[in-house]
Amino acid sequence: MLYDLSMRISRKKLLMVLVLWFCAWAQPRAAIFGFDERVPYSEAGNRERLGLLYATGSVSCLDGALGSGFIVDVSDYMEGDAPLTIIATTARVLYDARTGKARNTCAFRPASAPGQYLKIDARLAGTPRPGHLDPNDWAFAKLSKPFGSLGFGRMKLDSRFVLSDADRPRVWAAGYAIKWGSVAFAGKCRAESGLSYLSLWRRKDALASMVIHDCDTMKGARGGPLAIWEDGEYRVVAINAGTSREDGDEELYGIPYDPPKNFFNYSRRFDRELEEKLVAFVSRFAHVKSPTAEVRRGNELIREIQKNLNRLGFDAGKEDGLIGAHTIEAIRAFQTTLGITPTGSISEELLLLLKTRTQESKKPN
Repeated sequence: MLYDLSMRISRKKLLMVLVLWFCAWAQPRAAIFGFDERVPYSEAGNRERLGLLYATGSVSCLDGALGSGFIVDVSDYMEGDAPLTIIATTARVLYDARTGKARNTCAFRPASAPGQYLKIDARLAGTPRPGHLDPNDWAFAKLSKPFGSLGFGRMKLDSRFVLSDADRPRVWAAGYAIKWGSVAFAGKCRAESGLSYLSLWRRKDALASMVIHDCDTMKGARGGPLAIWEDGEYRVVAINAGTSREDGDEELYGIPYDPPKNFFNYSRRFDRELEEKLVAFVSRFAHVKSPTAEVRRGNELIREIQKNLNRLGFDAGKEDGLIGAHTIEAIRAFQTTLGITPTGSISEELLLLLKTRTQESKKPN
């Protein structure tokens, strides 16, 4: 009798434990995949996969920061075919999120040429709020030397991509895989809009610029592109297939999707505001087709600075409103004569100093 009673109590306890475990498991919570769904670069054989992988590579900095990046096709924005290679990645790879400062020397290692380390020059964080650096946001960078990938290894950015409840397309992802030491590939991940989650509507400011997907999020993949296959080419619709967990940023880390996986990862969408920043960035190195008002003002400022530098005898090169090596060196030389730190940076204050010196040089002795 005592044995039967003991067994009934044990069964009740076991049942309660199972119920509690199921409730806890079923509760919405952030989680991370425990497996890697990507295929190593060496095993990606067909042309469609290679079109994605040839544009992708790893980004590494001297301080140990590591992530993924990809080559952006900027031909739609430029008047001519300038020898210019722009890559995109997440801000956390190129910038220290704690200080907001750019990291020391960084390089891009193309998956299609793993022996090459291409130095990263100028860079631009795509954060929409001045003075604030979101480590999960976009960053653009220029390679010091143009890199001619294998014909189709550049990807266009698609700001027209809209997710609807009726259309939940497959997306494709690539990112650096530490365990393979190379870029890897994940095909046909599921994607949908974060706005379909009622409990998250209060985060509209963040979710409006997110694609939610179930690609893997293994460490090191961050900065990798999420792309759709359209009209025979890949178009990037979001960035950051990798985890941000190591920085403790779990808020924008994932939400439940289906019980077996219990995870969906956030990625930043490419939108109009970022596109304007990209156009402004590209305009520093090449003539753009449709410059925004901000770009036109910036180009005019540079042109005025070049004009005044040349008048004062500092060789700024052509007065074309574009930043180049001649202009930067001329600015540094001018700043040195004033006894200020030779940064080579463009600013309204610099133009004022130049105009003052130009006016002084016109005065009769």
